[in-house]
Amino acid sequence: GVVQAALLGAKDSVTPLISILYSTIVNVFGDFLLVKQANMGLRGAAIATLLAQWAATAALLGPARQRLVRNHSLGLWKKSKTESTDSVSGRTFLGFAAPVLTLILGKLAAFGFMTHSAAAVPGQPTPLAAHQIILSLFFFVSPFMEVISQTAQTFIPPYLAPAMDHIAKKAKSKSNYDPGQDGALQPWLNSAFSVGTSLLKLGFVMATIVATLASLIPAYFGGMLTSDSTVQEAVKPLAKYLWAGAFLTAPVAVSEGVLLARRELKYLALVYVLSTALLPPALIRVKVLGGNVEQVWACFAVFQLFRAAFFSGRIWSGSLFKSFANIFRGGDASGEAKRAGVKAS
Repeated sequence: GVVQAALLGAKDSVTPLISILYSTIVNVFGDFLLVKQANMGLRGAAIATLLAQWAATAALLGPARQRLVRNHSLGLWKKSKTESTDSVSGRTFLGFAAPVLTLILGKLAAFGFMTHSAAAVPGQPTPLAAHQIILSLFFFVSPFMEVISQTAQTFIPPYLAPAMDHIAKKAKSKSNYDPGQDGALQPWLNSAFSVGTSLLKLGFVMATIVATLASLIPAYFGGMLTSDSTVQEAVKPLAKYLWAGAFLTAPVAVSEGVLLARRELKYLALVYVLSTALLPPALIRVKVLGGNVEQVWACFAVFQLFRAAFFSGRIWSGSLFKSFANIFRGGDASGEAKRAGVKAS
């Protein structure tokens, strides 16, 4: 994860994608050979996951050595003789890290409560086994969208940094400065918005493909996941919720990356705190009423929809409303033109 983030920081978005591809291939074939063919069960799945991580790391090390290490050597810990003047204080770092930590804790809490509720529904151990399989598949596909989030955090700040510097300078010289009325900012802001929109479109395409392929496995090929016919039947109804959760990860991840790039950390933390506060009561309600694991995953799908709506709405809602307004204005203008043509004739 550290090497992948560093490569993205160096504007290399291809190598992390290749490493995920290697990891995916090794994991899929490893699970098939060790779990299905060799009947090694959990031990085989663990070995396949370990081999997949090694494959991903190996794919990252070569490019990282070329791009990140001084003189392409392994002198990672060699200190420079001159101290950098661009230092980051602990307070500045904490101001960024605290909201990000809230995001991480929110995700962990959501999955923890889901597993707790799935373990409490009637009919154990089948519901919990089905839940764990679907959760593993979700974790398996999530990195495909998270890479796009990291790409947004890498490529959008270069467009926003000059705008932020410009705003800071103008604010010092003019007490009544209004960035919204400053035309000099628009080229930078429009470029950042364009990059974010392109990444969102890419995320939707990627999510459609990945979510569909992943959900087809429990729906039609459950034998690839488990030899227990009861669990195979139990995972089938969860396929649609896996698709919804995985698909909605695209707008969540991309919007999250854009908002992190824009340093809207308080808004991100607020949405995560609010969504994390709302999910556990719903899951506990499922547990108390003796619901089923489908309801657990339905709650997660709504959780994802909530985050996707608030994150993407923060960025693109204004553009969407403007597009609708232009459509209606265009219709009125067209009608007026037609009426004018009739009068002229």
